[in-house]
Amino acid sequence: MKSSLQFVVLSLVYMIFLKMYFISKKHIESREIKIFNNLMSLNIIGLIFEMFCIILGTILKTESFINYIFNKLYLIYLLAFCLLFLNYIFVICNDNNEKLLDKILKNSSISSPNASLKNDFPLPIFPFVAFNTACTARMNFRFQC
Repeated sequence: MKSSLQFVVLSLVYMIFLKMYFISKKHIESREIKIFNNLMSLNIIGLIFEMFCIILGTILKTESFINYIFNKLYLIYLLAFCLLFLNYIFVICNDNNEKLLDKILKNSSISSPNASLKNDFPLPIFPFVAFNTACTARMNFRFQC
């Protein structure tokens, strides 16, 4: 295994065992438990995306289309995880304000059905080429347009 793939594989195994243990136990039906369950499922999907990004990054060229797609999917996963985690924190902190949370999510541009990624992310994100200049972790980046 190359680079940080060992950590991702062990994290994936741990999350799968944690998810199986969580499913095997009985819980009180609440909004917090449902969101936490979704967070664990999303985390497993994100670890799989990260594993593919690492593998494809070592096998394929940096400029390849498949590498580009998996990197974008991983970025979308990070955005979804942050939003779901924000929702989880909001639900835990404000137990009685479920209607307020629904109003905020309804009015936010990223969760509305009319939102497009072009409007939410106006700056273009291009793949870049990174190369190591020494034995240290110092990297030089050359952005491609």
